[in-house]
Amino acid sequence: MTGVQGASTKRAARTRAHLWDRCVNADAWRYEWGGRRLLSAADLCALVAPHANVVLLGDSLSAQLVWSWAARHLATVNSSVFEFGLDRRQRRVPRCGHGGVVRQPAAARVSNLVLAEGFDFAASDPRCRTCASRVRREPAAFGLDVTTFDALKRNLENATVVVVNQFAHLFKFINALATCYKDVAALTPDHAMAAARRDAGRFWAAQTAAFASALRRIPARVFYRTSPPAADALLANGPVCPADVLGAGAARAAGWEYGHDLYAGVNDMSVSAFLAAGHEIIDFEWMLGVRVDAHPGPSLPKHPKGDKLHFCLPGVPDYALDNMLFAIFGARVQTEVSAYNTAMTFTRAL
Repeated sequence: MTGVQGASTKRAARTRAHLWDRCVNADAWRYEWGGRRLLSAADLCALVAPHANVVLLGDSLSAQLVWSWAARHLATVNSSVFEFGLDRRQRRVPRCGHGGVVRQPAAARVSNLVLAEGFDFAASDPRCRTCASRVRREPAAFGLDVTTFDALKRNLENATVVVVNQFAHLFKFINALATCYKDVAALTPDHAMAAARRDAGRFWAAQTAAFASALRRIPARVFYRTSPPAADALLANGPVCPADVLGAGAARAAGWEYGHDLYAGVNDMSVSAFLAAGHEIIDFEWMLGVRVDAHPGPSLPKHPKGDKLHFCLPGVPDYALDNMLFAIFGARVQTEVSAYNTAMTFTRAL
């Protein structure tokens, strides 16, 4: 069972030729998952409700799910072939004949998006009050994207399903905050980073709760998608059991690309906030996390060697897309979905 189930040797070779070299060397495009095949474009359209407009509100890891959708509808051999076109020029994403689509319009490609209504920030250390004031006055300088609810509603207009995840770049806010604490408040680097992580955590918990509550006013089903860890611990320590990376990786902060040692805590606070607001959860932490070896996929043209966050394509995101759509639409189709109801991935709702 591979990510190109049933492909001929020639087709598989052509697929591999398009992959980034480190993906080829790692053979990470292969993904074992029971005896289940990937859904075809026809299967995806049979699963998705007619006229469904599934909008992924989040970062480039969410975009990889859209690239997978587009690749299968365009009969592209390799989902990574199409990705930069979608990423840079926002080409029209193909729809099913009945109008259903999975997409991430430019306005939905966000990170560190917070609402202007009730926006506030406080520092736990009184010596950092000047920095806290700067965050409130100039949030963009600290990597925050402040928007109004009306603007958010316009960006999600016509969405019937919204899947949220914008954790990937929280480190930008933390690093900018730590720099201010060090330079302005004269804290030691270690103390500045510890204080920044604590204050950012408090702030993000409050903002996530406010964001989840605001989304109740959007006329769409809303899901929060949890984040997997990046591959930092695996690449730093050599071959290890991926489950051990999930269990212990968050304890080691130093050297994590994108600051993703915070993934578990952010998952927990986000799940709590979205469930409390009456939304649903698509939990990918284990399904994607146990394949942290399936990196480094490409992220941007300026990073042709990839990184520790994005997955090689085809591969893990292809199965994640199928799983996400089963979680959203599975109840409306007569099909066997027991493979999806495992400890690695599940949907929770109030």
